[in-house]
Amino acid sequence: FDSHPATLYRHEPDSGGELDAVLPLLPDVQDSPLYAPALNAFIDALPANRSLRVTGKLPVFPKAYHLPLGFALRRGLLLGGKTAGRWISVPPLPEFVRGSYRETVYLTWKSIESLGRLGVLARAVPNARAVHIMRHPCGYVASVLSGEAHGRLPGAVPASEDYGIIEMLLKTAPARRAGVTLEQLQGLRAVERLAWRWRLFNEKALEDL
Repeated sequence: FDSHPATLYRHEPDSGGELDAVLPLLPDVQDSPLYAPALNAFIDALPANRSLRVTGKLPVFPKAYHLPLGFALRRGLLLGGKTAGRWISVPPLPEFVRGSYRETVYLTWKSIESLGRLGVLARAVPNARAVHIMRHPCGYVASVLSGEAHGRLPGAVPASEDYGIIEMLLKTAPARRAGVTLEQLQGLRAVERLAWRWRLFNEKALEDL
């Protein structure tokens, strides 16, 4: 999606708790109208979010709305910022937008944090389109284990032992129908608990949509 010249891509802007104050991780889809104002305010602010973490995902793609030399300049600043960011705080990256550009620009938001919120998102922002990308469960489990082993994932507690999230998942309709309990999950291996996380998050998203 980022490779399209008319998209404005924001990479996981909800990760790190930015939405947690206004929207639960696993909200009841029936409460969508309650969350709509705060959620739309968050989305309206995404174009102005120029942080390196959100706008600096590689590779960098040229955009139709950039100034002729804007792409090359922005790419250089981004690469330099990623290097400097190891030691210093990097200021927001400019977009170098052409003032004469009048075509539609499509805001594109990629998330790994808000899968359980997808039904609420779809209702609160009805003019948006959601694409639910469902990984193979073994690919998901392998990715989590690899990320944790190499220190690429935040948090001191492994995902398979994050019983706060597991307890929230157990309150969802898919978990109640499956009849799974916390005691049962605690007795499983880590990879099996991760598989249950995959199943319950995806089933809630599909059901809410």
